[in-house]
Amino acid sequence: MSSPAPVHLFVYGSLRADAQAWTTRAAAPHAALAAAADLEGTASVAGRLHAVAWYPALVPARDGNRVRGEVWRIRDLAVLDLLDAFEGSEYARELHPAALDDGPEVTAFLYRYLPSLEGVPLIPSGDYLDWVRSPT
Repeated sequence: MSSPAPVHLFVYGSLRADAQAWTTRAAAPHAALAAAADLEGTASVAGRLHAVAWYPALVPARDGNRVRGEVWRIRDLAVLDLLDAFEGSEYARELHPAALDDGPEVTAFLYRYLPSLEGVPLIPSGDYLDWVRSPT
């Protein structure tokens, strides 16, 4: 009997393990993620990242831009309901290919931003941490 396919989640903003020093607003959801999943590694997805407020917005795109983040392997699927609530109605959880830096490409859930991003600044590097670390 084969085991079910793993469920992966790509996180690119305040839920990243390496972002926890920069924002406490996602501390509880990140703790729930860390308790219900295993960090597989750093990764990227095709898309653009925008600076909405204290948090970023990802829009998948095939224009050569990449968004940096992490891939987590979910052990307890109940955490997805908690993360859906944290992300809110502005985001939709969708499956997209994610390229692990030191491994294969996996299909992972990510949270895509739904509202218009017209006039919302682009994060040129595609990396949330570059943006939160910048002095401006």
